[in-house]
Amino acid sequence: MRPTTRAALVVLPLLVLAGAFASRVRLHHPIELFSAIRHPVPIAILFPDIARSQEAGIVFAVLALASVGYALIVHDAKAIPRPWLVGSGAAAALFALAWPLVYSADIYSYAAYGVELLRGINPYAGPILSSVRVPALIEPLRAWSGAIPRDVGGPLFTALCGVAVALGEPVSILRIVAVAAYVACVRFWPDDDPRGAAFFGAHPVVVWSAAEGHNDVLAFMFIVLAWRFGSATGWVLRVAGALTKIFAIVPLVTALAQRKGYLPAAFGAAATIAVLAYYPVIAGIPNETSRSLPQELHFSALGLAMLGTAPPGLRVMGAALAALIVASCIVLRREGAPAIVLAVWAVFPTAYPWWAIWLAAVIARNPPSASWAALIAVTFASVATYLPAIRYGAHIPATAGPEISFAGAVLAVIYLIPLLVVATAQINDRRSVERPPWPSMDFGEPTLII
Repeated sequence: MRPTTRAALVVLPLLVLAGAFASRVRLHHPIELFSAIRHPVPIAILFPDIARSQEAGIVFAVLALASVGYALIVHDAKAIPRPWLVGSGAAAALFALAWPLVYSADIYSYAAYGVELLRGINPYAGPILSSVRVPALIEPLRAWSGAIPRDVGGPLFTALCGVAVALGEPVSILRIVAVAAYVACVRFWPDDDPRGAAFFGAHPVVVWSAAEGHNDVLAFMFIVLAWRFGSATGWVLRVAGALTKIFAIVPLVTALAQRKGYLPAAFGAAATIAVLAYYPVIAGIPNETSRSLPQELHFSALGLAMLGTAPPGLRVMGAALAALIVASCIVLRREGAPAIVLAVWAVFPTAYPWWAIWLAAVIARNPPSASWAALIAVTFASVATYLPAIRYGAHIPATAGPEISFAGAVLAVIYLIPLLVVATAQINDRRSVERPPWPSMDFGEPTLII
């Protein structure tokens, strides 16, 4: 292992710790780890106007510096002992728990779903708008500024939310569970794929998303454990992942489809899980759409294109960016899973940063290509999705009209950067007649699925 790699593994968690310390000093918070785990403050409700940018600058600076260490780690991935990688990631995630802020209020919605479940109320039925006679909902409602969206998680995760509430301190329990799931992913990543473990385990956005408590990492943990154990246990674990987060249906179906003659069974399994486990989620979409569109639509390419209140020029820009990425993926379809996933991401009406957990998994399990490089760019560029909440707070305007330049800049960062990366990678491929476009990196045999 090179000295620079060893230094990067040590510096990565120290960077996160320094950021947590700087944020606490800025907010005049005591340096107490467990108080942050129990009561992290969503940045959207913390400060008015430009004051939020000072806290945002800290976390963005940490992620930017950590990305340099990330590049060093993946460059020397085969030489890194797994305990070093696990220890570095675990320390970084633990220090991220000490951060007094979270940039997503999802962890509070999870706690609210557990409260509803224990009270015998269906959390899938509709948004939570009142805390009357339910003190446990006061903090989640404050975090969401009075309107918590309905549950869209899998039944297994919703049950876990109920258990966390029953045990007390659901926010801290669910965040610790997410961090433990992340550590398990790195620890049990297949031993014959050290570069994949590094691509996923050292990714700073993945570490941050786990510390924020997002359920994506828990669902993906079941997929990683399925790789490790195989056979019947592996299929049970894949189903558990699909019952945790709907995205985990995809690797389950892909694993089935790879078996000769199992393609109909793969689609049958997907349909069965979607109907039985996620029917309440799917059934509520029309009613939810008729009430109001999610605020996140205002700052995603396709979502903004569909938003009737946005200026026509901005809607055209959003549609054009999404179309260009999809067109690039059609041209690059020979590259397999990265091209497919990039195209699907481009047409999603949201672009959440914590989806880096799934995208990093695709990156880790596939060889370099233009669309693969674009996915790496997406995992970092999507962090710009936090900017609207930082600028506007909990109440994003119904129209982007007064802030055309800001909305356009956010779209450009999130969608134009991967387009530029695709173009650059293609140029490098054409110039690389006698040398590989990704020098000194041994990627072994390609694995085209997650």
